[in-house]
Amino acid sequence: MRLSSLGEERSKKTISKTGVIVGKTRGAGYYVLLDGNVTKSILHCTYIEPVSDQAARPT
Repeated sequence: MRLSSLGEERSKKTISKTGVIVGKTRGAGYYVLLDGNVTKSILHCTYIEPVSDQAARPT
């Protein structure tokens, strides 16, 4: 996953823009482990968007 344009606009302090979804909250949020971080963050579903498998895997 990566931050959507809305997520980038509203999360200016976030250094990394990509990561992995590790769970779902009871509401409309997701637990996300952003690249380079040790702890997970909670982001609203409108702040993230999927990335295709080909783009996510380094060659």
